[in-house]
Amino acid sequence: MAGRKGTKKIEEKKEVDTAPVIEKEITAEPEKQKEAQPINMIVEQKAPPVKILYIDSCIPNNQIPIGSGRHITGSGRIFAVPMEQFEGEFMTPLVMKLIDIRKFIVLSGLTDEQRRQYNCYYEEGEVVKDEGLFDALFDMPTSQAVGVFEALCPEHQQLVATRFVTAYFERHDNRVTRDKVEALNAASKKNDSDGLFTPIVKDINDKV
Repeated sequence: MAGRKGTKKIEEKKEVDTAPVIEKEITAEPEKQKEAQPINMIVEQKAPPVKILYIDSCIPNNQIPIGSGRHITGSGRIFAVPMEQFEGEFMTPLVMKLIDIRKFIVLSGLTDEQRRQYNCYYEEGEVVKDEGLFDALFDMPTSQAVGVFEALCPEHQQLVATRFVTAYFERHDNRVTRDKVEALNAASKKNDSDGLFTPIVKDINDKV
């Protein structure tokens, strides 16, 4: 009987001794969970660059400074300007003038409010006064001409097509080649299913 009592006391002592350890483990568990919580980082999205098309039929090899020591040379060039530069060092009196007279055509990167602020909000149906503005496309390689054409709004694409039709039928301009016209016609079908250059393509095919 005495042996049994001794055993019971030892078992009770073990239970008492282990209790603080269990309690400590339970207490530490919320702390581990707290440490394991993910850290939410707020990453500010960078504004997309402003894409601009430079078109000038008067001085095709003129150098235009566009900020950060960069220049563009030659008409028909598309370039990008970071938003912070567009609203800062890029916006020189020369640049503002080129935007006003539509030598610099802003393609993307600005809200309607920003476009109105910088006078590059193009009203629907707006027609460029200088009809020869896009004549630089005649002298561009086909791939470059198509790239510029695709970046234009539908109204300006129509203007380009009109210039090509006039040059082909009235002036018999040999710069209006089959390869270039077919490529431009294919690109124009995104906005006009019939193709803006189809009259030229049909006439060329009829003469073959």
